[in-house]
Amino acid sequence: MWQRTIDTRVTFEELWVDIPFEQRSVRVYGKTYPQPRLTKWYGPKKYTYSGLTWEPAEMPPVVEGLLMLVGQATGGYFNSVLCNYYRDGSDMIHWHSDDELEFGEDPEVASLSFGAPRIFRMRRKDDHKIIQTFELGDRSLLFMPRGTQRDWEHTVPKTAKSGRRINLTFRYMV
Repeated sequence: MWQRTIDTRVTFEELWVDIPFEQRSVRVYGKTYPQPRLTKWYGPKKYTYSGLTWEPAEMPPVVEGLLMLVGQATGGYFNSVLCNYYRDGSDMIHWHSDDELEFGEDPEVASLSFGAPRIFRMRRKDDHKIIQTFELGDRSLLFMPRGTQRDWEHTVPKTAKSGRRINLTFRYMV
């Protein structure tokens, strides 16, 4: 895993205008709840997670440009993007791995953030005491190479105070 700031002229506001985020509901342990962030999926095929199914959608040019830039920065090849909008510190995502079958046996994932900084935590699946913490600020790129989703889980926990943040997670859908 590595993290660095990426050089792009794309802004939070441009993404906010171009991405039609949606508030969807997820099923957790048999109950339905509003997803604790807003999302939008761009990819070549349907994508299903937590009981949500996204239909294929064409990326807006700004997102497609970032997909190419992130591929160049990481040496990875990506064809899909899950966009997440965190309204404030109460929006979050629970511990999980991006290990859905749609992304192959051992996927690479790149995460690009815009807007307010947020803490991103990773923990080993085989020893939850081993944790790495990253602060992902504006234009921060975190790359999780092959093996990461197999061995680690990650979360964006709630925080007492935070501003608006957009995060784009780039993957290759097989």
